[in-house]
Amino acid sequence: MFGLFKSSKKVEDHLHKILAAIDQTKLFQRTALTKFLSDEIEKNYPGLLNAYGYSVYSQNNEDGIIGYVFERLGLKTISFFEFGVHVSENNTLLLLLNGARGVWFDKNLSLPKLELGIKTNLLIEDVFITLSNLDGICADGLRFLGIPSSELDLLSMDLDGNDFWIVRRILELGYTPKLLCLEYNAKFPLPLDIKMDYNEFHQWSVDDYFGCSLQSYINLLANKYTLIACNLPGSNCFFLRSDICGSFKIYPPEIVYMPPRYYLSPYIKGHRPSAGFLRQLK
Repeated sequence: MFGLFKSSKKVEDHLHKILAAIDQTKLFQRTALTKFLSDEIEKNYPGLLNAYGYSVYSQNNEDGIIGYVFERLGLKTISFFEFGVHVSENNTLLLLLNGARGVWFDKNLSLPKLELGIKTNLLIEDVFITLSNLDGICADGLRFLGIPSSELDLLSMDLDGNDFWIVRRILELGYTPKLLCLEYNAKFPLPLDIKMDYNEFHQWSVDDYFGCSLQSYINLLANKYTLIACNLPGSNCFFLRSDICGSFKIYPPEIVYMPPRYYLSPYIKGHRPSAGFLRQLK
């Protein structure tokens, strides 16, 4: 009887085919749901950037939204700071491949830095980001870019924890990026203003204790920035500096907010992303 359950190459091959079929079904379902949501948003709220996304190297549809905003602004050479980075899946690799210059800030980037070599358009800061070291590492980034803090184009923030406090401090230092791409905790809908206490040693435990609600960012940024988008999975929100958002369709936050749809993440990218094309850059 037990012989029926003995593993064999034929049985293992069959199991792999079943698993592959299941994966393909899930992929199809996520793709269909994403298209349905995008179509519904575009039909009911024309011009709302939630529906304008796509992914090349971003975890979700951030690549498309960021690219569309900069295209509308007529910016050719982009400068950026990105906090919280995976070398082959992030919000700025596609920008780098199109001539942008910027800085990656995150811990455990020493090995990728060695593997990538020195890049003229990318500075890699291997650092655990805290309020204590933020002023210094941001100053290092500006020196690398050779620009004043007022000329930074993009700030991307995804630290799974102290994001609100880091963003607040960056603004206090006088930085005024044109576009902010910020992770928010979509579990807390509007108008809930909820944020985690600052904890220098915080490590995300893959639970709901991270970051802040969308309302917290709206309140923090009200004087200088306008909410223009949230991505479909409800993981990132986008704020554009209010003095340059005149040509964009602006909807109330209640329309822009996206609830947590983490089942849509990660976005479909074709083949597995890698840092191969980044290694080609000089």
